[in-house]
Amino acid sequence: PAGPEEAPHSPEGRPGPMPGETLSPGHPPVHGARIAVLGAGVVGLTIAHELARAGRRVRVYAREFALGTTSNLAGALWLPTGVCWGETEWQRRRFLRWLAESKRRFLAQKHARGWGVRELPLYEPGSDWQDARFFRDGIVTDRREMACLPINGPARAGLAWTGLYIDTPVFLARLDADLRAGGVEFVHREFGTGGEI
Repeated sequence: PAGPEEAPHSPEGRPGPMPGETLSPGHPPVHGARIAVLGAGVVGLTIAHELARAGRRVRVYAREFALGTTSNLAGALWLPTGVCWGETEWQRRRFLRWLAESKRRFLAQKHARGWGVRELPLYEPGSDWQDARFFRDGIVTDRREMACLPINGPARAGLAWTGLYIDTPVFLARLDADLRAGGVEFVHREFGTGGEI
């Protein structure tokens, strides 16, 4: 995959908008029917943001918004561990593209500031090695073995590398503000059954 500083590309390989860009105030809908997004946590607002940037008309439905969601209480690390890499070579390559794209986007948001994304040193004791595939193909470029990790407790050897920390209250507030400034509708609503949607 391309390095983290290169411009992103769509799944079809065309250059896409630079990650970290904000929506233009009053961003006009470009095409298509309105798309409903259910939930205003990290996943819901990220999906709404991607759709709005692609020129789609979006309406977000949620019981709670941004800082009232469960996502607001959790910190997030860009650390794809315990994930399904896929069973075929095609699935593995697709997953590596996703890793590279997510890292590019988070790094761009880190450089754009105001997103709550920052680099963070990560340490892994030797008894808990990460899946080696995570460190291949240029996704993590600074993996190094250390004879003694700089962490509390008994001296332990292990791995060190740089990950990304996402401060979710800051990230959510930025997504929420961007979407509202871009004309995305927010509707306070809770759905009791699938038939109500």
